[in-house]
Amino acid sequence: MEYNKLLKAWYERQEWSAFPFQESLAQAYAEGLHGLLNAPTGSGKTYAMFLPALCYSISQESNRKKAGHLRIIWITPLRALARDIMKALQHACDTMESGWQVQMRTGDTDAKTKQAQKKK
Repeated sequence: MEYNKLLKAWYERQEWSAFPFQESLAQAYAEGLHGLLNAPTGSGKTYAMFLPALCYSISQESNRKKAGHLRIIWITPLRALARDIMKALQHACDTMESGWQVQMRTGDTDAKTKQAQKKK
């Protein structure tokens, strides 16, 4: 399934509709453009930023083995927000059956966990 169809199908399975800015961002990502997203709290920024990368990776399944591990680092200043984002990202990964694992790392993360994350 091609990238854009995968993205649209995911929104439909959630019984959601993408906002225009989410569609624009996905198109820009598909074109290889870079930018900055500024939108109000609760408007769908997390999915707008993450879903295009996830869908692209899934659509390029044959390249996944060649490229090695893909990592995305998501930085947020608040732990509570980090937990919410982690849950949202894992939900997307799970419902798309990507096999991706989402983890959180804060100043309280123990050394053993940090070492394990570093090795992945």
